Amino acid sequence: IPCIYFILFEYIYYSALLSNYRPVSNLHFVAKVVESVVVRQMPQYLEEAAYLDPFQSGFRSGYCTETVDHLWRARDRGYSSVLVLLDLSVAFDTIDHSILLQ
Repeated sequence: IPCIYFILFEYIYYSALLSNYRPVSNLHFVAKVVESVVVRQMPQYLEEAAYLDPFQSGFRSGYCTETVDHLWRARDRGYSSVLVLLDLSVAFDTIDHSILLQ
């Protein structure tokens, strides 16, 4: 049965912030193997099935510098560009989880 334990960083003393805790997973080794296989195969499947937008560059290998290259080329051609970056790493920390579970 997988369990997750949350441990406070030793050098951080403010325990009221949830972000000061790091999860320590106690998973069965088979679950770890299956997870690693899925993590390796999922990006390849999404690429081959064309589920990802060609301009979506976050969390994709080889795409971060391509976005910058597109911006430089547009600038060289005299075009204006707008770049919108969203950091959703803590977006779900502020959602009421009881509402999500309903």
